[in-house]
Amino acid sequence: MRNTRGGVGEGVFVKADLGYMRVAGGDGRTNVVSILLEPSLTLGNFSTAFTGFVMIDNDSLVNSASLFKLDDEMFFYIEPGYTFTENFGFGLPIEFHAADLADKNDNAMWLVPTFYVYPFENVQWWIWGQVVKYIAEGKDNAFGLGSEIIVNY
Repeated sequence: MRNTRGGVGEGVFVKADLGYMRVAGGDGRTNVVSILLEPSLTLGNFSTAFTGFVMIDNDSLVNSASLFKLDDEMFFYIEPGYTFTENFGFGLPIEFHAADLADKNDNAMWLVPTFYVYPFENVQWWIWGQVVKYIAEGKDNAFGLGSEIIVNY
């Protein structure tokens, strides 16, 4: 059985990462800690995936995310999904993004309905639409469409 994100199997899976870096910033050096937690649950044809990421510093750096070529200092993501067959699935990712934790005006909520196709073994095709609602007043919503093909070898 394949879950909507391409994983195989049933049950609870958890991935966690912790990162630390001491970098130059402001008038001296600062500590930057990143935490990533990715649990998922698959029961029959239903699945739920979650990702939580936060980068913690003492704000002596303007935006730590740019040090690591990341778009966000914090984001949370949950995706309930359903697998229709071994070749087709659907998920509804709901995301919260904060590019710079010190600036609340760059926060955004994303809704990204995604259709998953598994045409061959080790091949995934993701097709999605996207709506972005910015938290800051007066900022227009954003919309997008996309597709991604993932090949594992």
